[in-house]
Amino acid sequence: MEKGSVRGSIISLISAAVGGGVLSLPFVFALSGWAVGLFLLVLGAFAGVWSNQLIVEVAIAKKLVNFD
Repeated sequence: MEKGSVRGSIISLISAAVGGGVLSLPFVFALSGWAVGLFLLVLGAFAGVWSNQLIVEVAIAKKLVNFD
């Protein structure tokens, strides 16, 4: 994998999201309860998809070769 490649970017994003998210998820559910925890999980998923979509749109508009 070359620096700044699409595959490298995907792996970096996945490792960053999975690392902290998986470890903190049970703690958040224990503190807030199932209903609020589920709402926060859906809200976080929406925010993640939306922010990634913004990054892609800007990279396409600026004609960048990668999303780094």
